[in-house]
Amino acid sequence: MTPSDIQRALGYLVPLVADYWERPLRSYAAGAYGEFETAGLDIRQEAFGKLCSMLRSRLIRDGFKETEIQQLVAQLRRRPVIQTGPHCHLIVEPDAFFTHLFSLIGLRAHGEGWYLNYSVSTVKFTESAKKGPGWLWLDGQNVNVFGLSRSKMVPYSIYGRHALCNFILKPDEAGTDHPLLDQLRAALPERNFSSAAEAIKSGNLYLWRQCIGTEVNFLQLDDTDVTELVVEHLADKNSWLSSRFINAPDMIALLLRAVQELDSGAWAGWFKFNTDFFWLVRDGRLRRLKLERGRLCDDSRDLQICFNSQTLAQSLKKREIVPSLFLVFLVIAVLPGMRALGGSRQVIYYPLMRHVLLMALDRSDASIDKALAKSIRSDKTPSVWGHRTIAPTCQDPWRLFAAPGLPALAPLLEEFETRTLRETSAGLPGFLTDEMWARCCPWPGNGGRPRLDNNRW
Repeated sequence: MTPSDIQRALGYLVPLVADYWERPLRSYAAGAYGEFETAGLDIRQEAFGKLCSMLRSRLIRDGFKETEIQQLVAQLRRRPVIQTGPHCHLIVEPDAFFTHLFSLIGLRAHGEGWYLNYSVSTVKFTESAKKGPGWLWLDGQNVNVFGLSRSKMVPYSIYGRHALCNFILKPDEAGTDHPLLDQLRAALPERNFSSAAEAIKSGNLYLWRQCIGTEVNFLQLDDTDVTELVVEHLADKNSWLSSRFINAPDMIALLLRAVQELDSGAWAGWFKFNTDFFWLVRDGRLRRLKLERGRLCDDSRDLQICFNSQTLAQSLKKREIVPSLFLVFLVIAVLPGMRALGGSRQVIYYPLMRHVLLMALDRSDASIDKALAKSIRSDKTPSVWGHRTIAPTCQDPWRLFAAPGLPALAPLLEEFETRTLRETSAGLPGFLTDEMWARCCPWPGNGGRPRLDNNRW
């Protein structure tokens, strides 16, 4: 597998990409954030309204003014785009930073003032050897962001609220000078947080203003925010998610059957349910749930939750459960008609999520489901590659901003926005090192796999 192979595959699977390999990155970023209208179907306009309501609540809590909130809502009506690529990391983590930079380039190309990002927080502190939300590389060494022992990191999710977290920034080598580390510690809030994910969201507000400024505001969502949004859907007995999905056993059965069919075909392995719609949250760990006879059960069968809107909403409010990635994308992208920007796996699994939903809707006898399927198929480029379009060029982006008065942002933007997408993606390392792409990459004409665009699905 070579970068040229991946470029051909991406051009086949995500047709928008094929037009931009030899054009400036600014053009591709502007295309990703291109203007379009959300679907007019009432179900989807109501879902878009619920999304905006959740965003409003979050921004009020963060201290933004009404005029700023209105600007975000107006922008989303013009450009309903959300970056969903990076996990819940501090923005100075390389994988996250250069993706945020890509989105910033696209937004600035249109003169927009808000950047909306969903960062999945149902991930562990350590995702691989000293990498993940609990780690940074700074001053030439690994830094333990929250100062936690290995036993308190490896099994736990940063979403968990089992213990308070604060920014310790503990280096591997204690007792030596760490000026960059000291400067980063001074830039982050000095208080305890209910979870690591809450700490990261709060810390990123501080870092964004220091590194990026206020020309473009930053709003980072995570699974706590999405939980609030799902509750709002479930509390509305007339919402499609409540009345035609959660409280409709036949639709749930149709969807689960579609997932099984997909995972036994040409796209096996790319999208399957690791848990049935929700994760159980217990003592900071996420546990799989299985839907059986109208109840969600854990592996021990000791816990059982009735699968209906009222009971699930109560469990979500108590933080006993958290939505699965399928439900996350359903409420932040599919139903409201938002375009999702993502990485090497998302450009395949997100269209597959839409596909299984469409399979279930097509098999439903209800006219409302048929109308929803037709509307979803009308979406304009709902999935775009937008994560790791700029391959990280350094291990410690914080170094670029630590020196007082250093105008780091403008030179960075100038460096990348005029280079071609082929150049900035630098051989597509995120794809080449991805075992799923190595084993299952759907090369054009090989394996009978269809394109992942709405012309086919």
